[in-house]
Amino acid sequence: MRSSIATALAITLAAGLAGGCKRSDTEHAEAQARKAGDEATAALERAGKEVEQGAEQLAAQAKPLLDDATLTAKVKAKLAADPEVTAYAIDVDTLEGVVTLSGRVESATESAEAEKLARGTEGVKSVVNRLTVGTAPVPGSSPAP
Repeated sequence: MRSSIATALAITLAAGLAGGCKRSDTEHAEAQARKAGDEATAALERAGKEVEQGAEQLAAQAKPLLDDATLTAKVKAKLAADPEVTAYAIDVDTLEGVVTLSGRVESATESAEAEKLARGTEGVKSVVNRLTVGTAPVPGSSPAP
């Protein structure tokens, strides 16, 4: 019986000592986990700010391209809506708000009308008219029968 009591006492003492060590280890592990969590949160916040800044830079770079594409579409729509202009024969390119018209038109009047329509489009800074005037068929089209 003494042996059983001694064994039980030794087990209880060992468990108590082990429990004390475990609490200290647990507290240390909790502190390390908290510190790691705080560091991860800070790193995620920094990464989020960097992503936001990168997105803003991309938006700033893309805006002029989108603006140019919008101007090109607006000018093409005006040309297509005007019965005095052969819109399919006119190429429209835009770079930094400067619209370039190229292709072949049948008359100087048509060339002037196309240029006027382009200049009158909101957002257009200037127009470069490279339209060729002539009665030769437009490449890729067939003459009327």
